[in-house]
Amino acid sequence: MEPTLDTTTAAAAGAAANMPEDMRVSIVNAPGENSYPIAGYTYLLVYKDQKDKDKGTELVKFLWWAIHDGEKFAKDLLYAPLPDNVVKLAEAKIKQINYKGEPLYK
Repeated sequence: MEPTLDTTTAAAAGAAANMPEDMRVSIVNAPGENSYPIAGYTYLLVYKDQKDKDKGTELVKFLWWAIHDGEKFAKDLLYAPLPDNVVKLAEAKIKQINYKGEPLYK
């Protein structure tokens, strides 16, 4: 199997089925016929409870942009786009980011 952006995305999609709550998962030897066996994620560590409402709001906007509109730049920058099932999991995490209990995603 060739190491391509598509086979890397396939590995991420295959591993997402068993992704735990904290989204930490290895995608090495991920299931799936088209999954490249040597791949990995880049993670962002973000506080769920933000201490500054304005900064937290901007962070949420950026994260949402990154997993949606920003994805169109991934392949040109030689990053494998996130598979749809991982985007859905990331959306749920972004929607949990809050300031004093108030969700910052609008």
